[in-house]
Amino acid sequence: MRAKFVGSLLIAIIVFTEKNLCQSFSESVKPFISVSADTFALTDVKLIDGTGGPAKDHQTILVEHGRIIQVGEKSAIRVPAGTNIIPCSGKTVIPGMVMMHEHMYYGESVRPFYIVVEMPVSFPGLYLAGGVTTMRTAGCVEPQTDLNLKQWIDEGQIIGPDIDVTAP
Repeated sequence: MRAKFVGSLLIAIIVFTEKNLCQSFSESVKPFISVSADTFALTDVKLIDGTGGPAKDHQTILVEHGRIIQVGEKSAIRVPAGTNIIPCSGKTVIPGMVMMHEHMYYGESVRPFYIVVEMPVSFPGLYLAGGVTTMRTAGCVEPQTDLNLKQWIDEGQIIGPDIDVTAP
């Protein structure tokens, strides 16, 4: 009897945790999401794999449950029936970049002053658009702003890379 109760409790915890760990996105982020399925295939893409080798044309990238499970020549990858196929002719896929010294402000020297402008609205989206999927800030002028940005991105309220904030 006790084992059934513990088993039921564990299942309830797992179900509750899985439901609450799934990220939901705000209305301001949804326009940036064109595919919300966790299983899909990118076909006929040019692939730069980050190894230093030459780019590979006509590749297929098969993603199942949010994980890349197969990459190869378009003709060699068998895409399961019912999979969302995204044709990518003329497009290039690169690995997400991890940046280690980034700022959320723009600085300009106007002698004898140094002018700093925090850019919390545009910088997260610009980093992401440039291929940055993870970044570490390396100093800031508004630490709470950087912490808020991280929280809002993690909650799906705004778009941006995963941010490791170095302050306060």
